[in-house]
Amino acid sequence: LLAERLGAQGDEEAAAIVRALVEWAVQVDPVFAARLYGISGPVAENMLTDVLEPVLRRWYGASSSAHRACAIAAMVATGSGRFADILWGLLEDENRDIRVTAFDAAGLIELSVLGDGWKDRVEAWPSDRRIEFIYTVGHSGSQDGVDLACDFAVNDPDIKVRLRALDVFWFEGSRAKFMGALEAIDDDTFRSTVAR
Repeated sequence: LLAERLGAQGDEEAAAIVRALVEWAVQVDPVFAARLYGISGPVAENMLTDVLEPVLRRWYGASSSAHRACAIAAMVATGSGRFADILWGLLEDENRDIRVTAFDAAGLIELSVLGDGWKDRVEAWPSDRRIEFIYTVGHSGSQDGVDLACDFAVNDPDIKVRLRALDVFWFEGSRAKFMGALEAIDDDTFRSTVAR
């Protein structure tokens, strides 16, 4: 895409063009504008707070659940942690339907959108919530999801979480990486995996 090439170019002229593209797109399709921003790289960094953030936060505040879902998709598409407050509010909601809806709206999940310290926060959750998170992010199709599944398959203290992470990793990751994860897991997890 043009925005990606301009982002790689990285000069002031490229930044001005990317800004114009995002400002134009946000009036027509805020999700597309967020994607443009997300792929533009550092050249677009300063436009998030003054161009996209106010629009996306206002859109998320709409009463329509469809509009809120689109706003979530746009927030995730930016790749920025600026919306982590909203995303964490959804991901940590006690209502599973709200959590799942947030994941569904987000689509491809890059973990950068959760801001710094996301892993410590997820690790503090109960095992069933960690499984839900690993399963959803792992099946999102992102490399982050595969890496997440691998990490939890090897390092989570709960065998149920490790086994579910291996399931995700098997279906979404490469077979070579899966075999590498099997070599790194403890004996109990390995035996349980083979027994399945």
